[in-house]
Amino acid sequence: MTFELGNTFYQDCDYFEESIRDDNIKALTYSAKTAKAPYSISKGPDVTSLSVKVDGNSLTVTAAASDAAWSSSNHDTSKQGVSEVRLSINEHPYDSTGVVGSVLSSGSSTVDISSLPVGRHMVYIQAVDGDGYKGPVTAAYFVKEGGPTDPSPVASPVSSPPGECSDTSESFNVDMIDMVKDCDWLAVNMFRFDFLCQFLDVANVCPLTCKKCDLFA
Repeated sequence: MTFELGNTFYQDCDYFEESIRDDNIKALTYSAKTAKAPYSISKGPDVTSLSVKVDGNSLTVTAAASDAAWSSSNHDTSKQGVSEVRLSINEHPYDSTGVVGSVLSSGSSTVDISSLPVGRHMVYIQAVDGDGYKGPVTAAYFVKEGGPTDPSPVASPVSSPPGECSDTSESFNVDMIDMVKDCDWLAVNMFRFDFLCQFLDVANVCPLTCKKCDLFA
């Protein structure tokens, strides 16, 4: 997938930062999210909202999805309804294990997380339309806190036992948005910036969030 941006070969930096970047970042992000199968995923519904709430050992996930991004007057793929919205925890739907996940009923689902360790975890959401097209994945993270003897939130980044994969406390520079970010920011914004994990510098700092632990084992 190729984007040709700007109006001259040697584009002015100010014009790029003030116009090109802001006008195209959403399209570039969407392209990154659909890159695995662009002709299929782009026909699927988009997750338009996502929220997570932890209450003890219960996680409530609320999400909404729509298949109406394409004009219904010109494209049949925007005429189907959303048949289901699935969630999975700590397993991306594209993982080789073939994650199935659970279906959100009426846009919300409460999941028992008593078996999860204390710390930060990821929720992945993907919607499916009436024709079976799966849309792009959207993600959010939640923190499972300790018990009564340790009620405070777990410090970030997530710490792991020796020898296990974990994010670092270092920051990385995101040139396209001219800001220095860390793994906490990336975890919250994975649904928009998961493509940053393709950069080795980012994956090296946040291997757990990027699910790149195998690269640094």
